[in-house]
Amino acid sequence: GGDSSVTSEFTIDVIFGTGLNANVETATAAAVARWEEIIIGDLSDQGAIDDFQITIQAGLLGDSDSDGTGGVLANAGPLLQRSASDPNPFLPYTAQCGVDMADTGNIQQLTEVMIHELGHALGFIGGVLGDFNYLDENTNFIGPQALAQYQKISPGAQAVPMQVGGGHWDETEFGVEIMTPSWSPNSVLSVLTVGVFDDLGYEVDYARADPYTTPGGTELFPPAGASAGSAI
Repeated sequence: GGDSSVTSEFTIDVIFGTGLNANVETATAAAVARWEEIIIGDLSDQGAIDDFQITIQAGLLGDSDSDGTGGVLANAGPLLQRSASDPNPFLPYTAQCGVDMADTGNIQQLTEVMIHELGHALGFIGGVLGDFNYLDENTNFIGPQALAQYQKISPGAQAVPMQVGGGHWDETEFGVEIMTPSWSPNSVLSVLTVGVFDDLGYEVDYARADPYTTPGGTELFPPAGASAGSAI
């Protein structure tokens, strides 16, 4: 609903590794707050983890800590997922994120990057989408809620265009949407992305999505009368 007083029962716990800086901590806190507006329902406890726990490390995940300024800004992904028989099947409960410390100077960029990376960690990633059979043979997205949002701007569409592999929205098609592969200034978290998390079984608040305009100029707004999404 559009009630800005909706209380989120969804909790993201962050563990910060060594060697990070204040910008990373500030950007991560803002990104956590953003996702706790979008995802509002409690999930099954996993041991001591209420809903979700992510570890943030200085340096990219994988072989190289940094590729210098620009290039890969950060990377992330789930680690442990709930079981198929869990009340919240397949949803991640632990994840990791690596930050290229050469790319932490711009707090707005870093905040938007961390929102993007948390999106991956929470399940907007090919492996998890595949667990739900939401990727077609071309790795485009066919989950019904996100598809219904896309059909508002592309009537009759049978799938939402994704980059090959199914881990990002198509860059050319979706431009400033936060879950495209390349960062754009003033990225927005649209109802398309909220729809993916609805499809994954999260309880979401579409009213907290950002207004969104496609590269072609088509507009896609949160529900009428909704509270404005947070500026990022």
